[in-house]
Amino acid sequence: MNKRFFVFGFLCFVFNFTGILLAADRQPLMSDGLMLLHGTVRDTKTNENALSFEFTGSLSFTFFTATAGSQGRTNVDLKFEVSKVPVTVPKFGRSDDNTNTRPTVVNYPNAIKHARHGAETGERVSIVLFRPKMSFTINGLLEQLECHHAQIMPERR
Repeated sequence: MNKRFFVFGFLCFVFNFTGILLAADRQPLMSDGLMLLHGTVRDTKTNENALSFEFTGSLSFTFFTATAGSQGRTNVDLKFEVSKVPVTVPKFGRSDDNTNTRPTVVNYPNAIKHARHGAETGERVSIVLFRPKMSFTINGLLEQLECHHAQIMPERR
């Protein structure tokens, strides 16, 4: 219980702090919120614009059916297992923000480093997708996860 509380509190801190830092860079393209992933990554690829990989594991996501204060607003929690879902993380942040190498700092170089390490070793990772976007096929299959920025960390047991 204490571990979950610590992780939740840490994620809230990171999300709020990162939101303040990146407020000027926000683009109204995706829903605000967090998606939590716990599992394994493989087939990491990078180019000058993005990091991509396949994810297998658990996915948790909470969203609301209406804006705050609206009648009928409902909180919906989604939690399920996924397999081999492509994830794309666009290059994010400013180049001067990418010099901090502390592993808990949310920056693009750390996301790449931890995704590659997880793919090479097969170790489980915890991923937070900020401002996530889910895409489905016409048949309802989850075909893609995208986000505005992400934190990828080795899972500690």
